[in-house]
Formats: sequence, structure tokens, C-alpha cells
Amino acid sequence: MHSLAWNESLSLGIEEIDNEHRKLIDLSNILISSVKTNDRDIIKKCFHELREYTVTHFSHEEKYMDTIRFPDIEKHRTEHLELKLSVKHYQDSIYHQTEIDPAEVCNFIKHWLIDHVIYSDMNIKIFVNKNANKPPE
Repeated sequence: MHSLAWNESLSLGIEEIDNEHRKLIDLSNILISSVKTNDRDIIKKCFHELREYTVTHFSHEEKYMDTIRFPDIEKHRTEHLELKLSVKHYQDSIYHQTEIDPAEVCNFIKHWLIDHVIYSDMNIKIFVNKNANKPPE
């Protein structure tokens, strides 16, 4: 089972958001490792920490998008809500499984986190770079 790894292709070039993405990857890796132990208490704790930090991160990211007047902010907020709901649903379903497949958890986390950064958050970077040399309104 491979852990998730930060690399520069995930960087938005926005230090606070990049640092939070790194922390989400770290928390995800702790969760993936905990699943291997099949210790329900540790898994619950790890899922809880990941969900809590996700809420904090999404709030920071949305505030940043407000400050730069990101045009697709409502679509992004909706996606954040859907991601929060999907992790809660997944967390609930995994608690009821007698055996947890680490590969399944890794695939879920990869899709949930990495794909969001690559396919959605990169639009923030594109917007910022596109507007970097425009005079303020």
C-alpha cells in the first residue's frame, strides 16, 4: 500500500493553502496507515482529525477565493460541501465494515483529496496567474 506524496505539481503557489494541502496529505497517510492496523479506535480518531481539518481548510480556501474574487467560488463551495458529505458518508460506512481494505481507503482518499486539488483547486492558481499583472479595480 503506497502512501500519498506531495509534489510540486500539486502546488498552487499560495503558501497557506499549499501548507494546508500538505497537512491534509499527512493526515491522509496517517489514516491509511491506521487502516492497516485494523484498530477501530485509531481509525475513528484519524477519520475525525481528517474531517475536522478539512472543514478548517475549506473555510480558509473559500475566504481566500472571496478576497481574490474568484469567479467560480459558488461552484467550488458546492464541491467542498459534496466532498465533506462524501467523506462523512464513507466514514460512516467504513465503521460498519468488519474488515477494512487499505487499498479501498487509499483509493477513496486519493480521489477525494488529490483529484480535488488537481482538477478544482488548480483553477484558483490559473485565475491568480492570469490576473497577476492586471491593475486592481
